[in-house]
Amino acid sequence: MNMNLQKLLLKPMWVAMVLILALPSWAQDDLSKLHGGTGGLWLPVNLQKYNAEEMPAMGLEIPVDSVYHPEGEDLSDAVVRLNGGSCTAEAISGSGLLFTNHHCAFDMVAELSTEENDILTTGFWAYERGEEIPLEGATASFLIRSEDVTKRVLADPNQMEAVIAKIEAEATEGTDYEAEVKPVFHGSEYYLFVYETFRDIRLAGIPPVAIGKYGYDQDNWVWPRHTGDFAMLRVYANADNEPADYSTDNKPYKPRHHFPISIAGVEKDEFTIVMGYPGSTQRYLTSYAIEQELVQNNPDRIELMGDVAEIMDATMEANNSDRIKLEGSYAGLMNAYKYYIGQTTMLDRYDIVGQKAEAEAAFQEWVNQDATRKEKLGSLLNEMEDAYDQIAPFERFYNHLVYSTVHPDVAPKGTFYSYSQLGSLRQALGSGQDLAIVEATDALKAGLDDYFESMVLAADQEIFIASFLNLYENLPEEMHPDIFAEIASGVMAGTEEPVEEVVVEVIEEEPKKKRRWWQRKNQEEEVVAVEEVVIEEIDLMADMSLEERVRNWTEEAYAVALATDRDRLEEFLANPSGATLQADPLVRFSTEMITAYVYQVARPYNTISQELEDLQQTYLASLREMYPEKNFYPDANSTMRVSYGTVQPYRPRDGVIYQYYTTLAGAIEKENEAPEDPDYYIPPKIRELYDAKDYGPYGDDELVTCFITTCQSSGGSSGSPALNGKGELVGILFDGNWEAMTSDIYPIPSLTRSIVVDVRYVLFVIDKFAGATNLIEEMTIVTE
Repeated sequence: MNMNLQKLLLKPMWVAMVLILALPSWAQDDLSKLHGGTGGLWLPVNLQKYNAEEMPAMGLEIPVDSVYHPEGEDLSDAVVRLNGGSCTAEAISGSGLLFTNHHCAFDMVAELSTEENDILTTGFWAYERGEEIPLEGATASFLIRSEDVTKRVLADPNQMEAVIAKIEAEATEGTDYEAEVKPVFHGSEYYLFVYETFRDIRLAGIPPVAIGKYGYDQDNWVWPRHTGDFAMLRVYANADNEPADYSTDNKPYKPRHHFPISIAGVEKDEFTIVMGYPGSTQRYLTSYAIEQELVQNNPDRIELMGDVAEIMDATMEANNSDRIKLEGSYAGLMNAYKYYIGQTTMLDRYDIVGQKAEAEAAFQEWVNQDATRKEKLGSLLNEMEDAYDQIAPFERFYNHLVYSTVHPDVAPKGTFYSYSQLGSLRQALGSGQDLAIVEATDALKAGLDDYFESMVLAADQEIFIASFLNLYENLPEEMHPDIFAEIASGVMAGTEEPVEEVVVEVIEEEPKKKRRWWQRKNQEEEVVAVEEVVIEEIDLMADMSLEERVRNWTEEAYAVALATDRDRLEEFLANPSGATLQADPLVRFSTEMITAYVYQVARPYNTISQELEDLQQTYLASLREMYPEKNFYPDANSTMRVSYGTVQPYRPRDGVIYQYYTTLAGAIEKENEAPEDPDYYIPPKIRELYDAKDYGPYGDDELVTCFITTCQSSGGSSGSPALNGKGELVGILFDGNWEAMTSDIYPIPSLTRSIVVDVRYVLFVIDKFAGATNLIEEMTIVTE
């Protein structure tokens, strides 16, 4: 069901989106302004301090302390941090039922799917609670309370770590809670977050992928949208309503609050709130940082991800079994790939670097107006520019390390497994501690099914080759790990077959004496000379291209590596040894990549990063001093945030206005216009219901599918509840729009929108399409 990547890139719609255009006058905002006011990502604990007047004035109909209150029941009690912050969910019944996004449950459901029972394609509905499917490893965390602990943490800079540990321990003493103290404003402030985390999570319902991922990667990050991006989970607890491991004795969790669901719909200008766990934003970066993203970091990511996506796409097209194995990784990869393309395009289109430079010029002028400020801050921007120049090569290595070795969706699975799983066992073996070795070995044995169910060997080899060539050609030669020369030679160490006799004269030496390091210089040179003879012998393959030699090495490596054959790996795990791991080619590759990072990159990278963090803290603190009338919100960091705004259309380009909502008729139109395009396939029953206009109580002549709001979001916000002014659920946030792909770095109010699946479409799918009325009956439905 995946399009060929080349076809996707040739789509006229896609080509139009990546055109680099000048920022038209009608779309211009005052980009030099800082990001205060509506649409921000506000800490719930600070709403009374910063937003108590604005929110009611815009349309909040309940008290502000009903959104968040440290002691009483509030809206935040129904908001869930899913799987440690990868997504958000929300409680919609008194029996632990949750809404989240289809794409948030995608990987978990893909693991449950088989060729015989492909529930990712067909969908799944539990018509009785006994039919709900446990989701191994899934967690749901509810925020108990949040607190500003800045004064305690910063009271003694030399004792910060100890103070933070004490605060967290005090917050959880005598409970099963978890606590985190997180910095904001680059360490200027600190906040405590206390959670209750549940471990028994089950799948209650998910629509078929044709609904939940309608439009696939063509429509991803795009408005107008017609995707039913939702899934239903249920949280279970023990008899005391407390977290517990999975057990058939567990009962549905009773949350402190669950959202009533409004089917009255939303109108233009209507006030909306989004509450969730946005992952990471960087909205106070300087022009120097953004330029580095634009000219180096994003192009590196796009090049590598594009190579991997093409390989995976071709593999999935050719074989349905391989499609099921790769679907989860492919979805994550393509989401990130298109994100970086969009961000790069829009950063350039809107000249964000230039706009930031203008803001920095205004800052410098303000600094220069006061002698004391000039002495303290006069060189701040120059220091930041120099630091970004210094960190650039180390940033490049770091990005390549992530995407070649440690990223589960982009790196070759054989390499990732060798780094993460076999690497853990290697550490345990190195420690010599029997218990650590047994635990590491047992963990690997327990995960074999999941690992090999997602491995497509031929595709993985191709990904390794593409990844290595990207590394080899883009990293400075002085940063190449030693194994690069071996891979580029085409012959794996230990498999060399001399093609001609080489005679090495051995000269007897006097008995070796204890020498200092500089006295061993001649000995080291002799070793190098012998190595040169061997390399010269291997270089008889020089008539082959670099890619051919790398392919030859990769085939040899994959033929013997532990991570590429289950029987070989199981035999090893029966009697693991450090020597075997040390000889494994993929373990050697991942180990040398990490070692090169640790010894060549980490120290200067971390040193400069800390310098930049300190400079950024000073810069942001100075900006807050420069604009005392503005309320600043901190960058997202996977803690709960509240964003509020209104339902609004927008103008993507001259002469075009995008309406604020879409309908099922639009989805039907897309299929009619491209009947052979599997991305726009609509299940026959949906079309039957559409033709009969049988929408139940969720629509009249038309059925709204999605709407947009000026509320802001970021990665991790997926699945967040979209609420009206009464605190009722009106939709589930699932995406952002193409024209606002700069928003993690710089939101543009006239263009930035969050895309929400209308809850009426969600209920229509559950009720009229799936017939899962048992789930509907649990909910509190509001009609007015």
